[in-house]
Amino acid sequence: MFKWTLLFIVLFYKLITSYSQQFSLPFIWAGDSINGNYFEKTAMFIPIQSDNETYYFQFDTGANKSSLYKDTNRLLNVSIEINGIEFIQSTSNYIYTVNGHDVIGTLGADYIQNKIIEIDYINQRINILEAYDTSNYVLQPISLSYGRPVLELSIKHRNYPFIFDTGSSIFEVWTTKRLWKKWRNKTFPSNEYSISSWGKMNYTYQSRFRDSIYLMDKTILMDELWYNSNKQFNKIMKQAGVSGFIGNKPFYNRVIIIDLRNNLFGVKKIPKTP
Repeated sequence: MFKWTLLFIVLFYKLITSYSQQFSLPFIWAGDSINGNYFEKTAMFIPIQSDNETYYFQFDTGANKSSLYKDTNRLLNVSIEINGIEFIQSTSNYIYTVNGHDVIGTLGADYIQNKIIEIDYINQRINILEAYDTSNYVLQPISLSYGRPVLELSIKHRNYPFIFDTGSSIFEVWTTKRLWKKWRNKTFPSNEYSISSWGKMNYTYQSRFRDSIYLMDKTILMDELWYNSNKQFNKIMKQAGVSGFIGNKPFYNRVIIIDLRNNLFGVKKIPKTP
């Protein structure tokens, strides 16, 4: 059965890498409990169907490569490459499911290369566009780090680069421990959370910015500030040449655009009421 599932993945990926048409993909939110608190939006997943079964891909622009998962019970001995984009194999003993269905892979930043992607968080749609009206968005130039979109966040009259990471759904800003201590509001108590990341526990710490920090020319207010005690995260940031990651949370009630044809990031303007 998995042979036909893989065939469907190939056909599906050919569809979503087509540049000749506009189309729309639904996504769902998965929720999880962290330290006894339930969060409704911990990850974004795109459902696909094969043989009357539903499978999910996680949508994660913080991953520079798309991947198929393999585990000790379902060993995938195949390599899939389409239009120059390869699904790498990711090995884990941890089987991740959403609503009782297997998550079989990740759509990473290579999926959005040379595309115009609109993420409608309100209606839970990912729209692949051929063109758009730039006057409807507050736009700013972006750079790339290993294919991942990088936004500039101005803090104390200095710009800091942050990867826009749709794989970090409940977090506003991830950064290093050093910058977390420098920017945090010390009058606000920090909270510790133990978070499982693909079967491994990490301790994360939440606080708030000391100053009012905005993204996109005062369009989006950034409030929460996080760091992870796992030093591997610092190595990842250093290698990427960034100060951290910006997640989905600031945009929960907005529509954004990632234009990697023109290297622009935008937030859709809210129509003014008469």
